[in-house]
Amino acid sequence: MEAEYEVQGKGTLTLVHIQVRKIKEEDENVRHWLLSQMLEMRPILRELKKQVTQSPLGQSRDATRAISVGN
Repeated sequence: MEAEYEVQGKGTLTLVHIQVRKIKEEDENVRHWLLSQMLEMRPILRELKKQVTQSPLGQSRDATRAISVGN
């Protein structure tokens, strides 16, 4: 069995299989990539949200104003 010791919290040593270590590293890399993608998307999403909320209906301050629907 290919395994290595890994230091856990409070300095305890735990035997970890090499494949488990590789899976953990891959998972951490994917999480890091996803976080960076999300941070890049924040300004874009913020701008889209502004565009969506700039409806003439949403800007009406007069709540009693009638909206015509058809004839």
